[in-house]
Amino acid sequence: MACKIEEHLMSFDKYNTLKHKVPYLYSVKHREQYLYYFGSNHSRDSKNIQYEILRDFWQDFLKHANRKESVVFVEGGKREVCNTEIEAIAKGAEAHYITYLADRECIETFSPEPSEKHRFGELEKHFSKKEIAFYEFARMMLQWSRHHGEKPDFREYVGNSLKNDKTNSGWLDFDFSIEHMLEIQNQLFNRDFDENDASFYYDVTNPTATHSKINELSRFDDSNIRDTYILTKIEEYWKSGKNLFIVYGASHAVRHEPAIKYLSGK
Repeated sequence: MACKIEEHLMSFDKYNTLKHKVPYLYSVKHREQYLYYFGSNHSRDSKNIQYEILRDFWQDFLKHANRKESVVFVEGGKREVCNTEIEAIAKGAEAHYITYLADRECIETFSPEPSEKHRFGELEKHFSKKEIAFYEFARMMLQWSRHHGEKPDFREYVGNSLKNDKTNSGWLDFDFSIEHMLEIQNQLFNRDFDENDASFYYDVTNPTATHSKINELSRFDDSNIRDTYILTKIEEYWKSGKNLFIVYGASHAVRHEPAIKYLSGK
């Protein structure tokens, strides 16, 4: 019986033994079909070297792949099309930028992310509501901290996300207020809130780290839920004959590589 593609996903334990470049990129070919994978660093600085590398990688893809049979995969949901390169990068780093580039070539973009309802349901099987809610809060605080230039008001930015979490989770009796998140942070980490403490929110949500239960939750979310779903969508589109240009974080690119090579027969 053939293996499922997700069985070739690199484990976090193995990943943690590796050192790799960022950005991390590779490509595979099967007959006249191409898959290019760009593993990014999520920078919103248009002068970051990754954008020059991404532009060159994209141009190489366009030289080889049939554009009418091509799809771009972006991380974290489908993005709006911006008017300029600088605007795209400032608004949503490489995800908005590749959307901008793809739109100029009339190439479709798709974001292979599991639904929020599915995510919350799977997470709740293994973690408490407090842990899950704080994980979502910490992710949004990290995202807020990465805004390039003047940041939006963090209470409005994170508060809107927490409202969405309440709807998506279906936990109508759970307190998703920012005040409750700060209480949970103190309970879990004995650490007072500092809106500018980006390194803390990076550390606690880093799926490759092993500092706390929240890191464990992040690993489960990334690997057992997200990566499995992403890989099944890559397989689905590849088997339909599409050329794929994939832009995700570098850790995803590295961990997906064995599965991509298995899929392409390498």
